[in-house]
Amino acid sequence: MRYGFSILLVFPVFLNAQQVTDTEALASLLRPVAAESAARISGETVYLTVLPEHAPVLVTQIFSEELQKRDRQVFFRETETASALTVDVREMDSYAVSSGKSSYFRNINATLGILLRDREAGQVSWSREFQLARTDTLDGDAPYVRRSWLEEDSSFWDDLFEPLLVTASAVVIAILLFTVRGS
Repeated sequence: MRYGFSILLVFPVFLNAQQVTDTEALASLLRPVAAESAARISGETVYLTVLPEHAPVLVTQIFSEELQKRDRQVFFRETETASALTVDVREMDSYAVSSGKSSYFRNINATLGILLRDREAGQVSWSREFQLARTDTLDGDAPYVRRSWLEEDSSFWDDLFEPLLVTASAVVIAILLFTVRGS
């Protein structure tokens, strides 16, 4: 009887389980790639580079964690004794499409190029391109249509000047249309 009551207390937790966020879903895609890359490194020190510079910090975090799990020392500045692991994030996008009344489909795609240079041998010891994808059905409304994880933060030109320029151009065209037509 004691166990029956505890099961009833735990049961609502399973009913209200949280949905996997975009960041968690992306991390679950990246972790096996990072683990395989870390397993290929023979040295104790690793110089980790993630390209492009505006790639999500999550990529660096996941690769660093997997390297440290294997007792590798991770450096972000080049050293003479470290192997060099370069992670080139070529594509990283999320798409969401409504699928009905109360759910939506989420698709996360990523393309990574991995290059491992061995400093002792002075050559590339391993390289590979990974194309990763994950599709989920989630409850609720789609929070976006397309999300690029590689876009840089918007600038002054994107936020204010570009819409202002388009609006001003439309106003000038309308004024010229009515003044020239009236002459």
